[in-house]
Amino acid sequence: MDFSAAPATYAIIAATVLVSLYAFNASPAFLDDFSMKVGAVSRRRGHYRLITSAFLHAGSFHLLLNMLSFWSFGPAIEDILGHDGMIVLYFGSAIAGSLMILVNNRRNPAYAAIGASGAVSGVILSFCLFYPFQPIYMFGLPWGMPAVLFAFLYM
Repeated sequence: MDFSAAPATYAIIAATVLVSLYAFNASPAFLDDFSMKVGAVSRRRGHYRLITSAFLHAGSFHLLLNMLSFWSFGPAIEDILGHDGMIVLYFGSAIAGSLMILVNNRRNPAYAAIGASGAVSGVILSFCLFYPFQPIYMFGLPWGMPAVLFAFLYM
């Protein structure tokens, strides 16, 4: 594995893993302070939560699934967009995902979410746009589906 080929991808993975592992063992107040809480963002100006929530996960499987997905698609997108472009895409997608949570749950101020799913989804869908006919293999099946079909089903 050549870390120099996709340094932004690997730095984001490392930071997310380290923060999530810390959070697994931290006081519940840590999650409470940095999760995407609708009421905290809309009423208390906790806008930092739009990004910090992407570094937190509900458990090791949640973390593994998000980071494995990001690792699978991130280097190819970083190769196209460059290091700065990957950072903008990842954090822009994290913010967009958090804003969707905010809009969809605006009447439920107690709603809270954590995870990098919004950011990772942006990277995966970008891959599908750049490589629409690239086969995507899932669940160990010997055949892949075209990325454009995967994107349609993913959405």
